[in-house]
Amino acid sequence: MHHVQHPIPEVHAPSAPLREGGSPLRAGSWIVAIGLLAWGLTAFYTVQPNEQAVVQRFGRMLPELRGPGLHVGLPIGLDRVRRLRLYELRRVSVGAPVGSRLLGRDSVAVPEYLTGDRNLVRVSGVVQYRVEDPRAYLFAAVDVDAWLSATAAAMLGEAIASRQVDDVLTTARPQLQAVVCESVQRAATRLGLGVRIAGVTLDELAPPAEVAEAFRDVAAAREDRQKAINDAQGYANRILPQARGEADQRVSMALGDADTIVARARGEAEAFLLRWAQLPSDRVAEYRRLALETAESVFPRLRKVVLDEPSHRTLDVAWPIGSPSNSRQ
Repeated sequence: MHHVQHPIPEVHAPSAPLREGGSPLRAGSWIVAIGLLAWGLTAFYTVQPNEQAVVQRFGRMLPELRGPGLHVGLPIGLDRVRRLRLYELRRVSVGAPVGSRLLGRDSVAVPEYLTGDRNLVRVSGVVQYRVEDPRAYLFAAVDVDAWLSATAAAMLGEAIASRQVDDVLTTARPQLQAVVCESVQRAATRLGLGVRIAGVTLDELAPPAEVAEAFRDVAAAREDRQKAINDAQGYANRILPQARGEADQRVSMALGDADTIVARARGEAEAFLLRWAQLPSDRVAEYRRLALETAESVFPRLRKVVLDEPSHRTLDVAWPIGSPSNSRQ
């Protein structure tokens, strides 16, 4: 007996009716349109008054800088806008991070430098700079801040190595800051980094903690020595004008006395010459006068001898010594 199998017809479930206006193609079109619109809006960008913008289009830098205002370019992905504040004072640390000491982080390692007399000093500071050329700043170096920090540290070590530790810890701070600032600026200009160094400030300049007490004792002794020098200098400044005044007064008096003595001597010499000219005419009287004047000036300083009457001795002062009159009794 043969059985004949008939194929069973396929039964399809009725599909849900589509809502009006809700085709998948139309919905995708709306999504694409909204995405394109949002992407297109990224072509608009704003530059603030204190900024300038550098635009890279397809990775290549455009030659023109974008100043403050609203600008239109290509959407994101095609254009890259990099804004920089030209007048902002930027800071980069040398040694300890910026603000670490202000925050009380004394445990931060501060680099030590070797001085010219082989002593160690702890030095940290800050380099302050401004951006002058945005294009050079962005593309001349990978990390300008890191380069400035490393260069300032190298220049600082070179400057400290040429000085004594006493100078470094006392009077050399302004010189070190000026030398490092000039050296870093020359190096940055040579590489074309587009920055202007505003200044270098050394925040910490001290001996290592292990020898800080000894350095404080030395500094105290140096201050005492300087105080003694200042006191001595002050005393000298007070006494020297007085001494100079007294010396000038004595010189003036001596010059006056010299003029008086010279004038008196000249007068006596002229009187003597006059009497000498008159000597031949009255020699006896002149001898007597000279003898009396001499006795008048000499006898007050000598022991006096009085001759009494019974001695019958006479002394005639009218004749010079050796004259026959002096031998009469």
